[in-house]
Amino acid sequence: ALAPYDSLNSEPPYTISSLKKSISLAETINISKRNTHQRTKIKSQYHPHNRQRRANNKTQNKSQSKMKNSPFLFDSFAKNERIDEQNKIRLARQTRRLHHHHHLRADAKNEIILRALSDENELEALRNEKIKILKEEKRLI
Repeated sequence: ALAPYDSLNSEPPYTISSLKKSISLAETINISKRNTHQRTKIKSQYHPHNRQRRANNKTQNKSQSKMKNSPFLFDSFAKNERIDEQNKIRLARQTRRLHHHHHLRADAKNEIILRALSDENELEALRNEKIKILKEEKRLI
């Protein structure tokens, strides 16, 4: 951070030469980073593992160019498309079945709750009737 210029001091806290030095230092750091990045990139290309990978890619490219017009390749492609379509249909059926099952469960839960509520009303009526009968018996005795 630059300090504010104090008018009492005859000399500013920073000079043009110090600014030039800091700019050149920043440029030097950027150049050094770029060179280091390029160096590591080139080194990684010559790593034995990468050489083997490049050799494998070459053989793969050769075999792919040979098989480019093969009728077996087209049959394989059609077969894969058929399998994908069958999987898509199977997944759609499965999701429909799951939705249907979910709705059946929800309907069953609602039916149980409604039945419990109606049974509760009937139970309350039976309790009231029993209380009336007991009161009537007490009155007769």
